[in-house]
Amino acid sequence: MTLPGTVSRHLRGLRHAGVVTEDREALIARMQAIFGIAEADIVRIPAGDEPADPSIETRFAFFSIGGVPLEVIEPVSEQFKHILLGSGRGVNHLCYNVDDLPAAIAAMQAAGVRLGHVTPDGMITLPHARMAYFNPQDTAGLLIEFVEPRR
Repeated sequence: MTLPGTVSRHLRGLRHAGVVTEDREALIARMQAIFGIAEADIVRIPAGDEPADPSIETRFAFFSIGGVPLEVIEPVSEQFKHILLGSGRGVNHLCYNVDDLPAAIAAMQAAGVRLGHVTPDGMITLPHARMAYFNPQDTAGLLIEFVEPRR
């Protein structure tokens, strides 16, 4: 049996803290006013000057405050508003980099933490990374995400 502490050996640092908001631009503007974040240090997906696309379900922004990377999440579609805003605004999840996603998942499962959030099996594969989301019911309500960047 793998001991729960062995999960930590798979972590390669905090990738970001995810923050849910109803208004990405208002949150960005306020953080700029408080912390002096330069416009050039903010990445928006989709970009702020792109026309509204009815197929977009979620808008994102990435920037750091005091060395802590943030992922700002603004749900746009009714489905994602229900999922993300239903659990409240503010910090939504913590995301960690891992080198070996299957081994990190196995360690979490050995610690009694199931996959499953965002997608039915908790897994998302994108061109730049593979991601695993863990069931917050098994972590006292904290949503945890692991990301294995593709090289």
